[in-house]
Amino acid sequence: MIVWPSEAKLTPVAKGNLERFKATAAARALEDDTEQWRFVNWSWLKDPPVRFTLVNDQHRMVTFTLGSTGHYTMHEADVSPHIPKALQAE
Repeated sequence: MIVWPSEAKLTPVAKGNLERFKATAAARALEDDTEQWRFVNWSWLKDPPVRFTLVNDQHRMVTFTLGSTGHYTMHEADVSPHIPKALQAE
């Protein structure tokens, strides 16, 4: 499940970028996941590359980039080694 940013906090361009992301198979896959995914950042600019980074409670991070061709690339990383032990879920 994706925890989407509050629309009240979004500029019109950022809202449009998130709408484009919502329409992708990648977003639907994260929505169907049992883990909660939260945005670390999202693109506030209209021009490519448009980038979104999300992290879940297990400290898995995915970054989606929409290039000028309209195709998405995805990069996944485990960022748990960079999280202090005191902040990691047991």
